[in-house]
Order: sequence, then C-alpha cells, then structure tokens
Amino acid sequence: MRLQLEAEGRGPPRSLQDLSQRLKLARNSKKLLWEEIAGKLTDHFKCTFPPDKVARKWNTLVEAYKKVKDHNSSTGRGPGKFQFYTEMDDLMGGHHDIVFPVVGTAMGLDVRRPATTMPPANTPRRPRKRQREEDPFLRESEAASQAAAQKRHAETLAQMKEAQEGLQSMLGQMVEKM
Repeated sequence: MRLQLEAEGRGPPRSLQDLSQRLKLARNSKKLLWEEIAGKLTDHFKCTFPPDKVARKWNTLVEAYKKVKDHNSSTGRGPGKFQFYTEMDDLMGGHHDIVFPVVGTAMGLDVRRPATTMPPANTPRRPRKRQREEDPFLRESEAASQAAAQKRHAETLAQMKEAQEGLQSMLGQMVEKM
C-alpha cells in the first residue's frame, strides 16, 4: 500500500492538514489511507489499531466538532464544549460544509432547512382555516357561561372584601388593647 501511495507521488500524510485535505478530496483511496494511518498508529503505540475503528473515531471527532460549531453559531446559547475543538478547528479550516437538517436537543427536535427552501417571511406558511358557521345555540351558551363566570368572580371579590374588612377590624381592636 505504501508503494501505491508513493507511486501516486503522495506518500503518507505529512501532517494533520495534509490528512484533512486528502480526506476531503480522495474518495477512492480513503481505505488505503485509513490502513496507512492504522499502521502508523500500531507502530507508534505498539498495539493494534484496526483501520475501520480509526476511520470511525475520525468521523466521530468530525461529527462532534460540527455539532459544537453549529451549537456555537446558534444565537442565545452558551458556548458548547469539545475537548479537541481548537485542533479540529485548525484541521477543518474553520469551515464545515455539512448542515444538519435535524438536530436533537433536550427541548426536542430542532428542524433546520436551507434558506432556499423557506418561503419568504411575508407569505403565510399555511393557508388559513376556513371559518366555521357559528351555531346560535353555542353562541348563547358561551354568553351565558361568561355571564355566570363574571357573577362568580364578583361574588368572590365581595367575600374577599368582607374578609379583609373583618381582619382589619380585628387588627384594630388588638392594637387598641395593647
């Protein structure tokens, strides 16, 4: 594999920047690249690193970086934390080209669509519902219900006023006795 990469004039990646560029550009040789990286990690740390796990770890790091980057660009939220944010920001060049259409949050799902598919702000998103014809019986029932609620409210206020006056008179008598 190393011979193939060297035959292409590329060789193993020299830096993380080179790795990032190759991952963005080279679609067919990614498998070879992951095998080369896994081999280097195995040699360096003296333990086995399977290429598929190395690739998964890298993709997990990229996803975490993109989520934090997206979270930090949203207004009204505190900054997100990610242990390798500065390193990944350097690698990704400060740009991430994927916008998650749906993001799960503690508040539920946050659905995001590209601005090109959103209708203009001055047009309604849904047609208005058709007004139903009002039933005279329902209108009378609602009016009677509102009148009864107002009557109960007035009675409650009168009771509270009586209780307040009684309490004030009791407090006045207590103050006079002292």
